[in-house]
Amino acid sequence: MLKKSSPSFPKIASWRQIGKKRVPESFFRGFSHPGCFTPEGFITNEGFKFDLPSESPRSDSFEEASINWKDDEHSLRILCLQRSKKNDIQFKYGYSELKLSDVTLQMRPFLQYFDYERKPLSKNPYHGNLLIDRTISGQTKKMMRDALATVASMNYHKHPKYPDIR
Repeated sequence: MLKKSSPSFPKIASWRQIGKKRVPESFFRGFSHPGCFTPEGFITNEGFKFDLPSESPRSDSFEEASINWKDDEHSLRILCLQRSKKNDIQFKYGYSELKLSDVTLQMRPFLQYFDYERKPLSKNPYHGNLLIDRTISGQTKKMMRDALATVASMNYHKHPKYPDIR
């Protein structure tokens, strides 16, 4: 049985273990531009663009999309304060909290091409990535991004400092 706290991770209410991965039950994904939304306010697959290998070199076959694992209350604070390369608030268009169980259910047909990781950064210990196999077809990647956008649309929140943007 896993303990709910560990020296390598902050205390949280709920952990999930899949294989050798130990991660929180949910994570945040921020949105940085209006193209991430339909006119009706649903999140589009533009909200789940995966970095090409030239943008984020990796030694495996995956493309990545950044997330913040919800270890504790500070994870969301760091996401909301994150700055872009132009030094603006990066996710002023809001964020979604996604439950890993919902993502896993929605991604069920694609699980052989999907993964996730914890990859802390110096300024963001909560950072991680969603991963999609870069060797699959563009159509399948789009379907996977659509599935993620559907889950993200279930629990979207406006940025607390920019409630009128969108």
